[in-house]
Amino acid sequence: MNSRFSIWSLLPLAAFAVTACSANDGAVVRSSGVHGHGSTGGGANGSGDDAGSTELLVADGAAGLTGLGSIPVVCVTNCADAGNICGDAVLGHDEQCDDGNTTPGDGCDASCQLEPGWLCPAAGRRCIAKECGDAIIVDLEQCDDGNDVSGDGCSSSCKLEPGWACSSDAPTTCHRTTCGDGKKEGFEQCDDGNRIPYDGCSPDCAVEPKCQGGQCTAVCGDGLKFPQEACDDGNTSAHDGCDPDCKVERGFTCTDVTETPPDQLVIPILYRDFLYSGTTVPGPGHPDFETFQGNGTTGLVKDRLAADGMPDFLSAQGQITSADTFYTWWHETQRDGTPNPYDKLVYLDAMGNPTTLTLPKLPNGTYQFSNTMFFPLDGLGWNAGSNPQVTNGHNFSFDSELRYQFTYLGGEVLSFRGDDDVWVFINARLAVDLGGLHTALSASITLDDQAASTLALTKGGMYEIAVFQAERHTVASDYQLTLAGFTHVRSECTGSCGDGIVTGDEVCDDGKNDGTYGGCEPGCMRRAPYCGDGELDTQDGEQCDGTRDCTAGCKLMTVQ
Repeated sequence: MNSRFSIWSLLPLAAFAVTACSANDGAVVRSSGVHGHGSTGGGANGSGDDAGSTELLVADGAAGLTGLGSIPVVCVTNCADAGNICGDAVLGHDEQCDDGNTTPGDGCDASCQLEPGWLCPAAGRRCIAKECGDAIIVDLEQCDDGNDVSGDGCSSSCKLEPGWACSSDAPTTCHRTTCGDGKKEGFEQCDDGNRIPYDGCSPDCAVEPKCQGGQCTAVCGDGLKFPQEACDDGNTSAHDGCDPDCKVERGFTCTDVTETPPDQLVIPILYRDFLYSGTTVPGPGHPDFETFQGNGTTGLVKDRLAADGMPDFLSAQGQITSADTFYTWWHETQRDGTPNPYDKLVYLDAMGNPTTLTLPKLPNGTYQFSNTMFFPLDGLGWNAGSNPQVTNGHNFSFDSELRYQFTYLGGEVLSFRGDDDVWVFINARLAVDLGGLHTALSASITLDDQAASTLALTKGGMYEIAVFQAERHTVASDYQLTLAGFTHVRSECTGSCGDGIVTGDEVCDDGKNDGTYGGCEPGCMRRAPYCGDGELDTQDGEQCDGTRDCTAGCKLMTVQ
């Protein structure tokens, strides 16, 4: 016979752990069979030969019941959850979430209530951002400007966009950055207040490699991977796999890759404009420009760059006035430290953009810039003044400086054709000497084992090509530079799907990612079906999902 008794009269109180629960809370015990009054069930005479069974029924409002020994709990419809413990990774009846801890700020607060902007899709798992565009920054979002539109500084996936600086508050506000204004913002790695190349901060406000004596050393964020760096992905941003100190971040894998050859190479180039010898207006003419005649003279410069990275005077040989005048070809001061009276530095074109040399990729895979009418300073430098220096419609009197870094792998080829002075240094050592005034001449060097020995190159090392050219006679201006095989090695970082750590754009990573119930789909971009996703998955044992008569385990509540 089945009967119901008050919980307090059925068994000794010592058998239970009860808190904040009274006899009026509606908690009763249902017994089946015949029971004794001790800890062991008895027969009809209470002798203990029929164990019977006991269940605890918890009616509406019976909250705070934390446990009654080994007696199973059967819940009546809409009753409070007797196992409602925040932080146990089980979704209790009064809990909106339970991520297995009581730490606020991760989507599920200390009382297991959902925090604004978060979605907690399953008990015991980390919470994620509910949606991009809700003006709340949470989880892996870098920004949220209240919309899901890209091109305004904060992308449609709530990631910061290059060329913009954004606030850290929400809703995010963004403004475009201006390289050269002296304010380091957004994705700018540096901003020294100018757009001059080769001064440590590039015309695009990126950190330039440090190449002392031709051989380059690691600068974190320059996109050149050196052996002493764990990674270098070309920026100093965090949370993308390679941290601001060029160390691999937890949950990522970074590999060294040879940069895919682009369709063209765009290399900064720096010009210095000079007036002809004997000119006094609008400034003094340089004694070495439009002065000499000749058919080329090698040996004008030393075979090693000076300590400041510039060509060093060796001999005049009828083509250069003196070491002092040659110094002013490449410096903004004279040897005594006084301002250089001859030159005008040119690093912006007529549109205000940084001056560059663009080398398109040819069908054979090499890169080449070629121009038999090379007059980049027409309308610039001294030529931009009220008394322009023009011969046959062009500004002839200038020099140029171009630098390019590469990872030496062997077999690289550099070729140059041009008139007047051309010196090419690799690893600060003279590799091509076409010095003096002359018609167009050509030279080429292949970095084979012999050349590598001469230039002190080691495979895998990072080195610099430095090309110095001068146009100083009003006859013609020809410039052709060809590069083949000169590559960069950089880092490529990806989240390690399958390591159990959610990184980058990953949505879910349980360490297996095999699509099993409650886990993650392969690729770490989707969750597998789980209890709490609002979809009834009967094949996985769910009786319900998301309804009021559904327990945290997606089972229907028992009604007695």
